[in-house]
Amino acid sequence: MCGLIKRDELDDVDIGYALLTKYAGNGYAEEAAVAVLKNGNEVHGLKRIIAVTRSTNERSIGLLEKLGFEYESMVELYGLDNKLFSIEF
Repeated sequence: MCGLIKRDELDDVDIGYALLTKYAGNGYAEEAAVAVLKNGNEVHGLKRIIAVTRSTNERSIGLLEKLGFEYESMVELYGLDNKLFSIEF
């Protein structure tokens, strides 16, 4: 799954994605995220989208960086420390 959500705890809309382990590493998350980001910007007029991920989730961090996201700060979300990334259009 991949999509956008506006959480009360965060100031901006964020992108999230998750795959079953057996499908990881096939480029599906990247393909879906590119489409979701394009839709968010072109259809919904979003100029900034954020993403949060655990600091230990190297695969997710790598994908976010590949998509053009930049690290901003650490944030606590649901009692866990996460890295917050953003992309601007």
